[in-house]
Amino acid sequence: MKRRDLMAWAAIGGVGLVAGPARAQSLTWEEVAGPNGRYRLEMPKGYRHRTVPQAGRGTRQSYLIELGGNFAMELMIYDYEQNDQDRPPDDLYSQLLAAESLVKRRWPGARVLEQKDLQLGPAQGRGFVLAIDGGQKVLAARIYYLNARLYEQVAIVPAADRNSPVLARFMNSLSISS
Repeated sequence: MKRRDLMAWAAIGGVGLVAGPARAQSLTWEEVAGPNGRYRLEMPKGYRHRTVPQAGRGTRQSYLIELGGNFAMELMIYDYEQNDQDRPPDDLYSQLLAAESLVKRRWPGARVLEQKDLQLGPAQGRGFVLAIDGGQKVLAARIYYLNARLYEQVAIVPAADRNSPVLARFMNSLSISS
């Protein structure tokens, strides 16, 4: 399975929807819910949603918001068809580590700031934070797998915004039920 979608948007410059993440109080948030409520997430208003067929392998859903100051957040959900040979293997932990490795390779010289195993409801996951672009930016990612679905929650923010309430709200708002 390729992670080019993640890599493609992650070099985003700042397309300003608001003056910047420092104006978090001016953002209006809304809840996004997947089919049958299988996942829920809060996103600032103005996000873009896309559903893209994956060439006989299922679909990819994407919820993306770009804020001023090189601040971007995205949730991608890959729904795999049952006969998909490229879907994550039974050894889930190896798949999660492989996904983390692919992200790290995209940014040569990236420095790992944090990494840990995660559990979100019934979904097993992996989280990590990288210093990228010579320490000017931070990439925060959480990857979960459950029932032939891979959830990738990613944000790239200026290093000064690593503890931003906007980033914390986005990263902590995801719930997965099935």
